[in-house]
Amino acid sequence: MSGYEDDAEPSPSKNRRKGSVGVDENESMESCQMTIDNSENILKVLNKLYAEKEMCDVLLKVGNNQFAAHRLILCASSDVFQVMLMRPEWSGMA
Repeated sequence: MSGYEDDAEPSPSKNRRKGSVGVDENESMESCQMTIDNSENILKVLNKLYAEKEMCDVLLKVGNNQFAAHRLILCASSDVFQVMLMRPEWSGMA
């Protein structure tokens, strides 16, 4: 007996919180692989930080316009920014 009243297997989606990971009883932990996709939440947080100009650590000046930005995002998005911002004279540490 499984311990459930109707003896039917419960739906994993009903017993698992969003973002949690379950392991089948028949799988050993050695062969267990998990994938956690937190990308949607990360993008929401990054968007909020950008919109509120929080944690911005570089100011881009284009003509008469200025744009607050995150160095990490610029480097991850553009090889040009990565090369430029990795140089000591652009780091603000020179």
